[in-house]
Amino acid sequence: MFARQLAVDAYEPDKILITAQRIAQFPQPLPDGYKFLIAADFKVMQFLVLEHEPSHQQLTFYGLPFAFSEENSKNLLDRAYDMGINAAYTVAKFHDLKSRGQEKVSGETMNYMLGTFTNPANERDAEGFVGCIGLNKAAKNILIYSYPDADHAYNQQVTMNLLNSLKGF
Repeated sequence: MFARQLAVDAYEPDKILITAQRIAQFPQPLPDGYKFLIAADFKVMQFLVLEHEPSHQQLTFYGLPFAFSEENSKNLLDRAYDMGINAAYTVAKFHDLKSRGQEKVSGETMNYMLGTFTNPANERDAEGFVGCIGLNKAAKNILIYSYPDADHAYNQQVTMNLLNSLKGF
């Protein structure tokens, strides 16, 4: 019954918004071109997928409710990168690290990695992004994956535009 209810709620706009707000304070409405696709609250973690329709890019958020130090948050990012993209619509391993950096998102530090993966839909190389924001005060971590569909290139600005629109955590 629980699994059935999760499946039903995953596509219901009101339930998606509730789950999204447990992860971050997304603006309402979302910026132009972005839309929520699916979400699930598993209590031990939250899962959310958005799409930027003009660029054919998806962004997946995982809300993980446990505190980490800055160093542990970087380790979580490294593990997430090593595991690859594990999202609703794409599963692939990174095989070439392009860059690593930090950005401020709603006043919090986000560590990120940009790498190349082979898209399983067309067996072509594509770039993808994984970021991690550790929120010790809120005792949660947020993993963010961003990647294009099989026929389009990754655009990091699309990812940053959405992240910069967040109002907080």
